[in-house]
Amino acid sequence: MKIRELIWPEDRINHIASHGVEPEEVNEVCFGRALVQMSKLGIPETDSITELARFWDTHDLTDFEDQLEEVTEPVFLREMEIVRVPLQPQEVEAVKRIADSQGIEYVTLLRGWVLEKLHAS
Repeated sequence: MKIRELIWPEDRINHIASHGVEPEEVNEVCFGRALVQMSKLGIPETDSITELARFWDTHDLTDFEDQLEEVTEPVFLREMEIVRVPLQPQEVEAVKRIADSQGIEYVTLLRGWVLEKLHAS
């Protein structure tokens, strides 16, 4: 007996959605129809990191080599300037201990302190 179609009750749709999966994606895996069609469609043109991540989780870059182009300029530009702050090693360790106690990265803690001081003035 060959299965040709999956029937999707709402509770099953909700269950797979909790894993970030849609019925169409399961159908692609089970029946393979859309996998071939997707490669013909090409790489999605979107700025959505989520959409692109979902696409590349299910596709191989080598399938799209003919659609790739070399980029010589930066694609993602930082909107912030990075500033170096000279600190003694024991000061860095103290900052890291405080950050660890708060469950955050030490650079996040330092940035928060700078913003806090700026807002206070």
